[in-house]
Amino acid sequence: GPQQMFDQTKGVVQTVVGYSGGAKPNPSYAHIGDHTECVQVVFDPEQISYAELLELFWKKHNPGVVTQPQYRSVIFTHDKLQYQQALASKVVQAASRGRSVTTVVREAGHFTPAEDYHQKYYEKLKRKKEKRCVIS
Repeated sequence: GPQQMFDQTKGVVQTVVGYSGGAKPNPSYAHIGDHTECVQVVFDPEQISYAELLELFWKKHNPGVVTQPQYRSVIFTHDKLQYQQALASKVVQAASRGRSVTTVVREAGHFTPAEDYHQKYYEKLKRKKEKRCVIS
């Protein structure tokens, strides 16, 4: 998933799965309301640029039509420059795909980290599939 992809990217310092973009305070997976599930990415701009992170996002992301707010395609931005870069990247994606892109670009509001069992989900899933034994 997106968290795993960004975790494996040089220059990414931290990722946290959570909820953003909705009006309801303190969302949870069971009571997400109008929030969207998302990944907050903390990065070192001396090692990777925001534009490079956007390229990674678009490579792995399917901006198809989603009717549920929980899974909608959104890029949340933290400043005017990020907003402009994200919009420009959306235009490039639409041109390269030959169709409109439904991804919404908007200012980041409050971010609520998801429950622990959602963090590093794919790593946990991989560990569940591993078999273990003791040999002496």
